[in-house]
Amino acid sequence: MSDEVSFSISIPTDEEGYVLLKCSLCGELFKLKPSDFKDDSIFEVYCPACGLVSDSYVTDDVIELGMAMAENYMKPNGRVRILNTQ
Repeated sequence: MSDEVSFSISIPTDEEGYVLLKCSLCGELFKLKPSDFKDDSIFEVYCPACGLVSDSYVTDDVIELGMAMAENYMKPNGRVRILNTQ
């Protein structure tokens, strides 16, 4: 039996179909359409503010939601708590 568990988090879009992203390098918030991430002609996403490529554009709200989901999973099962990796 595997100890690996995965969770899925849906990030909602606004009325125009954009998702909110945050550059982990400069902290700037910006929007992008999810279809742009799937577009094979786009190799990298650059932050519009600092011009750099980040390894993550997940907002703090999404990270907090993921951590809460993991903690809620761990508590009732008596498992070891996950450390914050930020």
